[in-house]
Amino acid sequence: MAKATIIRRIPPVPIAIAVGLVNLVIGLILGIINALNALRINKLIDVIATYAGVSATNILPLKYPSAAILIVAYPISGFIIGFLGTLIVAAVYNWVAKKNPIKLELK
Repeated sequence: MAKATIIRRIPPVPIAIAVGLVNLVIGLILGIINALNALRINKLIDVIATYAGVSATNILPLKYPSAAILIVAYPISGFIIGFLGTLIVAAVYNWVAKKNPIKLELK
């Protein structure tokens, strides 16, 4: 039979940093993917506008600076949201765990 381990407290800041860093990496990957898609959409709009005889710069300005913003903004916002969300959840758990801690059975 396994012995039950009780989780009475989770240190909020270390776990929030860990989750924030994971979200930062995921945000970097998603930022690169979305930046590449934005550039592809921009290219497609240029082609369609050329066939329509319209200047594409008047339609949708998704040039390189906005792609760079996606690559920077996704990881930063992912870290901030992941950090703050986990910090709040860990703090609430520590408050709730005073009466109702999690019991784990480890082998």
